[in-house]
Amino acid sequence: MDKMKRVVAWMAIIILGAMYIATLFIAIFAPGDVMRYVTASIYATIVVGVAGWGLIMLAKRLENQEMKEFERSAKFASAMQKEKKRLLEEKAASEGVDNDEENENNSENVTEIKEDITSDEGSTD
Repeated sequence: MDKMKRVVAWMAIIILGAMYIATLFIAIFAPGDVMRYVTASIYATIVVGVAGWGLIMLAKRLENQEMKEFERSAKFASAMQKEKKRLLEEKAASEGVDNDEENENNSENVTEIKEDITSDEGSTD
């Protein structure tokens, strides 16, 4: 997020700087209608500032949305792991057998699923 803010800020600085330099040259070298160019420069300053702010707010909103999706995925995986463990315990209780080795294998599978979800979320950038 900070990198994106810096990029947008530098783009705005470059655009505004180029516009101010162009306005200065036009005011010095162009005869006549200078106030029209100065007014356009002032309006463009406002538009570029608002556009930069809008881009930053959009990026922040998208980042928050991605974070919420990731949290939902993690909660879902955790709930699935708990449900699976509960079902295995019920199965073991009904069969009268201790399935510690099977539970360990299943928890490794859930860990792999969580890692896959994490890597999938990271690859969307």
